[in-house]
Amino acid sequence: MGSGVFATQERALPVPGPQEALIRVSFAGICGTDMAIVSDKHPRAKPPLVPGHEISGRVESVGTACVRFHPGDRVVVNPLITCGHCLPCRTGNEHVCNTLKLIGIDCDGGMQEYVAIPERNLLLMPGELADDEAAMVETLAVIVHGVRESGFRFGDTVVVTGAGPIGLLNAAVLQEMGASRIFVTEIDDFRLARCKAYGFAAIDLKTHDPVELIRSQTDGEGADLLFECSGNAVAVRNMMEYVRCKATVVMMSVPKQPLPVDLRALNFKEIHLIGSRVYSTVDFEIAARYAVRLKAQLGELISHRIPVGQGARAFAVAHDPEEHPLKVLISCHDGNE
Repeated sequence: MGSGVFATQERALPVPGPQEALIRVSFAGICGTDMAIVSDKHPRAKPPLVPGHEISGRVESVGTACVRFHPGDRVVVNPLITCGHCLPCRTGNEHVCNTLKLIGIDCDGGMQEYVAIPERNLLLMPGELADDEAAMVETLAVIVHGVRESGFRFGDTVVVTGAGPIGLLNAAVLQEMGASRIFVTEIDDFRLARCKAYGFAAIDLKTHDPVELIRSQTDGEGADLLFECSGNAVAVRNMMEYVRCKATVVMMSVPKQPLPVDLRALNFKEIHLIGSRVYSTVDFEIAARYAVRLKAQLGELISHRIPVGQGARAFAVAHDPEEHPLKVLISCHDGNE
């Protein structure tokens, strides 16, 4: 990959080290990070690289020192690579390790038929999940972490900005957890229709003032909680206006460049602003179990399944709004559905 090029090539079968397992990859998801990598816009990823950090598969073989997994085990991959000795790692916050790296970004990932993965990065796949649904566990772990950090309470009114895969799944989790109202802001007609189908209060940014609409339906006060999932400059600039005093705003998105934000509302309304980055090991384990309850939603978010030999087309589809992409999965073996 690199310079906008995704090429397919033959490689020798990886040989797992003593503490690694060889994984026969079933599916690898494409996310915004992968698209940035292929476009040479990621600050760390350097070609040649096999991207892919959203991975499901089966253990093909194990290294001599592996004790937890065996050939045939169905697994998902937690792609975080941490140092284990910096302050965040020592205090249970390994997901913000001072030298955090990820499989598929800092080393070869899952968009290939086989990949060697450290045993410590594997988690057994719940038996109730299909392989394609399991490839969504990493995405769900991002949501689990953000919601756990937010202090969400049953009955809260919530705003989600952006109805991409993260935004839609975030709203689905909050709905399942008992949010009383979920407003989702979006500009794309296809994604707005999906919001309505899921029972969310879809706000079409082309035709409505979201601040006015949300306040009109919350006694003029605003929402209890907001999850920023778009990375859009306008959404980030306005997010403080969507919520009431003492509300919480969670930054799920990572804007690609610094954005102007009027922080006076942070003071005047005593808003709690929370950053959210990937997930802890516990979040990932919760997501794997929780995915069983969200099987239907996970399956509905998968818009395309494209063979690995057509990887360039998969990335083209993920970039093309006319294809209405939500979650595009690369199928790494024939026979995957």
